[in-house]
Amino acid sequence: MLILAAGETMKLYFLDGCFKDEKLEPVSLPKTLHHYCDYTLFSNTISYREELGVLMRGEYTEPQDLIEKVDACNAVAGKEEFGVFLDMGVCYLAGQDVYEVIEALGTRIKVLIVRENNGVQSRPFMPFTGPHLDYERLIRLLRRIGFDDVLVLDISMIRGYDWLQMRKLLEHTVVKMGQYIAWQIQIEPTLAKYSKRVLFGAGQMCKNYMDYYGQKYPVLFTCDNNQNRWGQTFEGLEIRSPEALKDLPEDCAIFLCNMYYDEIEQQLRDMGIRNPIEKFSDEILPEEPLT
Repeated sequence: MLILAAGETMKLYFLDGCFKDEKLEPVSLPKTLHHYCDYTLFSNTISYREELGVLMRGEYTEPQDLIEKVDACNAVAGKEEFGVFLDMGVCYLAGQDVYEVIEALGTRIKVLIVRENNGVQSRPFMPFTGPHLDYERLIRLLRRIGFDDVLVLDISMIRGYDWLQMRKLLEHTVVKMGQYIAWQIQIEPTLAKYSKRVLFGAGQMCKNYMDYYGQKYPVLFTCDNNQNRWGQTFEGLEIRSPEALKDLPEDCAIFLCNMYYDEIEQQLRDMGIRNPIEKFSDEILPEEPLT
């Protein structure tokens, strides 16, 4: 199992399968996740009745049952000690609308396994390759419910490759996919961490920032490497030289609005800038401007 930190609070994991012997027998929350999760969790489950040859829903397959159980336990505890371990793969096997399930459970979800199958067999598709799951819709939904706990991607589909180097390449790809999902979910929480912000870049990404995030998360100015634009105004922001970043207060974050993230970050570090540097993305924008 690969474990990667994915932000201030969210954790990103990659699991090699979740069902034993391909018979859809649910396994418990991996022990390593207990270290990062302070809740007692109830999971949606589904099982295979071999003598009948059918899938059988578990006690908490239906979201309403999970809601009632978790809320009742938290009421008795007097605080939030219980939550939901939601396996999206189970939702597909149970014929449920996964978006409706997530919407209903909301902040009760503390661990989310992001995986998609064909609704009949448990074997998952490689992330972003299945026919059903709309990742853009999922990311927007997880943003809306404020999900920031444990995110899990299943990589068991890679076990079928006999070539070691191929498996390593696929594992690397899936890791990047998981990091991308976590990054997209946390765009707004990352903006909200800072009371002062500036942008780097004065193009379409900067424009999209100002259109969708600028009112709620205002910035002091933007800067650009093109000296012909220094002193101009773009989207209501003064365009300054990167040298201006040296005068920023140390608690001001620089949000990169340019796809050459690594190169620009290295440029700023080479200039001696030690302010927080964050990567902005406009690939999955909010449906409406944030206010």
